[in-house]
Amino acid sequence: MKIIHQQIKLALIPILLLIAQPAKASLIDSGYSLEGNVVKGTVFEWLQWNVTAGMSIDSALSAYGSVGWSLASNQQMADLFNQSGVLPDYYTTTWIADENTYQTNFSVSPGDPSTEVSARDDFLSLFGITQTNSSSSDTYAIYGSDLDNDGLYNLAKFKQYNNSSGICSGFCIGLSADDTFSGLNSSFNSSALGIALVRNVTARKAVNPIPAPSSILLLCLGLVVLLRHRI
Repeated sequence: MKIIHQQIKLALIPILLLIAQPAKASLIDSGYSLEGNVVKGTVFEWLQWNVTAGMSIDSALSAYGSVGWSLASNQQMADLFNQSGVLPDYYTTTWIADENTYQTNFSVSPGDPSTEVSARDDFLSLFGITQTNSSSSDTYAIYGSDLDNDGLYNLAKFKQYNNSSGICSGFCIGLSADDTFSGLNSSFNSSALGIALVRNVTARKAVNPIPAPSSILLLCLGLVVLLRHRI
């Protein structure tokens, strides 16, 4: 009888290990990982921008706000861009949270030998492409805190040129000011623009708590306890 009990316990071990095995995530050199359509960081996680392409701020918050997502603030976007490995080379030298300041990088291109090229490509692979044409694959997202209460928001942009010259000219990578020229209010939408939604990891855990042990796991544990008492 002891031999049978021992065999049952040995058979239960791989089942318990399989149930307890955590999900694996693919790592990106920038320090973020992509799981499904969520870009995960240590403190915050971001919904991929292409998920909300074509939505307005109002419609995106209506669709995702109930599960902890909120519109990214100017500070959160500046922090994200400063961690991206690509710094501005015009107007400012680091990405800042001022909603009324234009900030951009003109120099990143496929021919650029700097590490900014791989940093740019990592960003695009993480956040997804919201617009593709014959010369470029781009990702855009509306964000902002609207601290000046003008009803306007900002635009974040990462652009990757695919043309023969490989030269990106103009507003290639950057953060726009929230001026009347942009017209980005909470109801504005475009198929080329996503909405930058962010969620605190703690908030996500509250919305999606760790699931209770499955019935299979409880059954296995019960059998182990029962066998221990009988031996």
